[in-house]
Amino acid sequence: MAEASLGAPIVADNVPGASGVIAHSQIARAPADGYTMGISGLSPLVLAPHQYKNLSYSPLEALSYVACFGETPLVLNVATSLPVKTVQELVAYAKANPGKLNYGSAGIGNASYLAAALFARQAGIEISHVPYKGNAPAMIDLVGGQIQILFDPPQTTLPQAAAGKVRPLAVTSSQRFPGLPTLPTIAEAGWANYEFSIWYAL
Repeated sequence: MAEASLGAPIVADNVPGASGVIAHSQIARAPADGYTMGISGLSPLVLAPHQYKNLSYSPLEALSYVACFGETPLVLNVATSLPVKTVQELVAYAKANPGKLNYGSAGIGNASYLAAALFARQAGIEISHVPYKGNAPAMIDLVGGQIQILFDPPQTTLPQAAAGKVRPLAVTSSQRFPGLPTLPTIAEAGWANYEFSIWYAL
């Protein structure tokens, strides 16, 4: 239906790497004819200019913004092999085993990295970062037990949680997430100043 109304085929091209910077470099170089669009978020638009000395695009000058169409929390997930069932138990375990828990992310400065780093700082725990080329391979390793913690969007957490392959402990937003209504927020779990959400733009 969308292809018929646009009069052109739609091709989705998922380009991983560098927290979205590689994909956005390609979008910025594309002809400004309205036929190349990107779905973006916090990392490549807001964080990348502060992280990369020679970023190949300017988010303000190279891109046009159509709409902000969503905001979502992340879910604090742990491997099912980890002997914890609450955020408080996770923090106690991490304090008893400093530096022995690994958390995955889509790279330094990515939303999943920042959510975990903020949590570790507020909780006063030492956890080790393992960067991936996206959250999807990090989720695979969480399911396999190679890492123990992953902050991940609900849409990719829900199927794994429903299958019993990961254990969600909390959400990062200030309010509970309707898709996981029994999960507390990290603030409810005892860290009142914790809040982290990501947004999506076209």
